[in-house]
Amino acid sequence: RFILRQIAPQILFSFLLTLITLIAFVILYRNVRAQQRLMEMKNDFISNVTHELKTPVATVSVALEALKNFNALNDPKLTNEYLDIARNELNRLTLMTDKILKAAVFENKGITIQKETVDLHKTITQILDSMRLIFEKRQAVVSFKPEGENFILEAENAHITNVIYNLL
Repeated sequence: RFILRQIAPQILFSFLLTLITLIAFVILYRNVRAQQRLMEMKNDFISNVTHELKTPVATVSVALEALKNFNALNDPKLTNEYLDIARNELNRLTLMTDKILKAAVFENKGITIQKETVDLHKTITQILDSMRLIFEKRQAVVSFKPEGENFILEAENAHITNVIYNLL
């Protein structure tokens, strides 16, 4: 008993240090896991952004290739059509890059969607027109047969457009 009383403070101190060490390891483990999740989210974000940016770039490249290789420069109507496709895709690319740049600001404040009236029929038709050259290059046949009368909805046009592009 005498020896136990003499070393009791050291034993308690050892248990306290062991407990503190275990708590530190748990905290460290949680931080490492959180960083791994953030890395996965970052990689997913980069992958999604890359995919989103490739579509307009590919469409513009196909339009320019068509202008160069199919004598479209001799046909003003066809030239204007291809240039309109390229301009629309470049505008879309600009909007996407702006949204990416604003994402850092939204991260702290939260994302707000500014709803507007969107004519889904018109949006889908414009998207199909802009992707027509890609479809032709890949020999894909895409048809759009809407059923119903009202295609108006309240949404953010850029998000709806991105959804449709991703689906196509």
